[in-house]
Amino acid sequence: MSNDFFSDEQLKAKFGMRPTDGIPLFGPQELGWNCPEGHYDLDWSEFIDHIWCYQCNKDYLSLLCKKEVNPCTTLDIVEEELIQMKPLMDQWTLEKYKNS
Repeated sequence: MSNDFFSDEQLKAKFGMRPTDGIPLFGPQELGWNCPEGHYDLDWSEFIDHIWCYQCNKDYLSLLCKKEVNPCTTLDIVEEELIQMKPLMDQWTLEKYKNS
């Protein structure tokens, strides 16, 4: 399994695969992310909206990961990001409990 709740096949069906025809300019740690366990040895997961932690050897939904907010970021930007991600988080939570 690639995380604690879903197999790779379930993640692929639910979230889809991240496009592989480009190179990301920044890694997740460069954008302030760390895994829920606090590790910074990260990469973008093969699944959309997920981050891969090399130390945990798991894919994490980015909504579950800690993000250090850039001091130049305004609260409006943070609120807008949360509003956009809320439907995904609600859906993920429902799926998690259905698969438990």
